[in-house]
Amino acid sequence: TENEKILKKIIVVLDQIDSIYNFAVQTKNDMLVKNLDSSVKVIKKAFREIGFEEIPTEGEIFDPNVHECIEAVEDDGKNKNEIVDTVKKGYKYKDKILRVAAVIAVK
Repeated sequence: TENEKILKKIIVVLDQIDSIYNFAVQTKNDMLVKNLDSSVKVIKKAFREIGFEEIPTEGEIFDPNVHECIEAVEDDGKNKNEIVDTVKKGYKYKDKILRVAAVIAVK
């Protein structure tokens, strides 16, 4: 549908924002990180209000309906199947999964 095309384009934009954010963190550009944090909060709130949300990952238990496990690791301090890292964020619109989240989970 036309809505899905628009939402998938939004995901591309969000991926780019994540790339900029990760670059800012890696280069220790604290001012950029702070500004991006503020902007991302506003963006996420606006999207939540229309039913577009990021799929929860870290600390959650792996769910094959919304997550794709790309690596399983050993970690005695975590629960079995607990997600410990996010490789690529996943998104949903209302109840429809637009893209599953690529994650690393405990074996």
